[in-house]
Amino acid sequence: MSKLSSVSLSAGIRRSVSHSVTSTRVKVKKHLLERLDADTLYGSTHDELTGLYNRRMFCAKARELLDANPDEHYCLLVSNVHDFKMVNDVYGRNGGDKLLMRIATALRFYKTDGMVYGRVGADKFCALIREDDFDRDMLEASTNHIIRLDRNTYYPILVHIGVYVVEDKSLPVETMIDRAHMAIDGCGSNANRRVRIFDNSVREKRVWTHSIIGSLEDALHGGDIMPYLQPQVDEAGTILGAELLVRWNHRDRGFLPPSEFVPVLEYSGLITKVDDLMWEQACRMLGVWQMQGRNDLTLSVNISAKDFLFTDVRKRLVSLVNRYGVDPSRLRLEITETAMMTDIDSRLLDIKGLQAEGFVVEMDDFGSAYSSLNMLREIPVDVLKIDMLFLREATEHERARIILQSVIDLSRKLHISAITEGVETLEQFEMLKQMGCKMFQGFYFAKPMPVSNFEILCGLA
Repeated sequence: MSKLSSVSLSAGIRRSVSHSVTSTRVKVKKHLLERLDADTLYGSTHDELTGLYNRRMFCAKARELLDANPDEHYCLLVSNVHDFKMVNDVYGRNGGDKLLMRIATALRFYKTDGMVYGRVGADKFCALIREDDFDRDMLEASTNHIIRLDRNTYYPILVHIGVYVVEDKSLPVETMIDRAHMAIDGCGSNANRRVRIFDNSVREKRVWTHSIIGSLEDALHGGDIMPYLQPQVDEAGTILGAELLVRWNHRDRGFLPPSEFVPVLEYSGLITKVDDLMWEQACRMLGVWQMQGRNDLTLSVNISAKDFLFTDVRKRLVSLVNRYGVDPSRLRLEITETAMMTDIDSRLLDIKGLQAEGFVVEMDDFGSAYSSLNMLREIPVDVLKIDMLFLREATEHERARIILQSVIDLSRKLHISAITEGVETLEQFEMLKQMGCKMFQGFYFAKPMPVSNFEILCGLA
């Protein structure tokens, strides 16, 4: 072979090899780009942790399913892990992720034909299923278990499920999710009511909640929220003082029963503004009565758990009694067992601090909770307000009478004053006097009334 031919062959081989290498690189690059595009697409449509559809993709797939089956009936489910933050706090982010993965696995296990599911929030999962496949009992059972976080760790979780039965398929899927989530709000922390179906009452409750919250400021400044007083008496029926109860003269609805607005304010934390107003009005009234020569009357005001969380209760109350020149012992502070149970150590310090300032602390609704005796042991209150409700509702009245007698005897031995509230009949009044109770409150004596009416009863007007 000539030298020229050899050179040409060598160049051809090099060109062929170069072309082959270039072609391979192009194919590899194209494959990598395709993989990258696929990964990017997957990441934009799926939740990174669980692999389920993310919120945007769930809504899109749910819409496709609804549109493709106009004659089929569906339910949209939203799940929520109660107090999920606590799992992260106790077991760290890794423990929380394991819990979420197990919920995602459970969703896949219960998958049925024509079902779409996804993770739509931090601890929230959604599923769109046929109405025929919706089994409330099965859902209740599936949420009633303990999740294993690892080989040796179990964590009891409370899962609530809100259900929206799709009646109007033209609604945006986001709206359907919102309605299912509204239903969850009705469960609260109730372990016995884990599945709730959305209905108009749920929506109306949500609208009412927003209405109450939105109109509170105007009501506070406009005088629509006011104190009513329910007299407290001794054995002879002499008025010793009163409990101050909040009332709202709503501009559109008229007088609202406390049950219609107090729970909303408690839930939102706005109860602190109402309580602060009632504390000040109580101190102002006591100051006025004192100038009229009635420095023997007392007023009991409510202190909620939220007050301790968001207000320096001790500082505020001391400021008020000083401003109006009131003896702190005439302002009695009612604290419920529930408020005390939120953080016993902190409440103990709060109560001792208030007592050190001269305030009288009452344990309200004593007997309504399951840990009453434990609370009494832990927290040295000055007065027990005994709730008569358990006596009225008891199926064995003699048994309830024995318990009531024991509570009255216990308060006397502990040198704690006792007042029984909810007294409605002469028979109850006579029975309580025989048991040794010295102070009473209830409809038998008087219903809650405007301040002016109470002052007439006391000869102050």
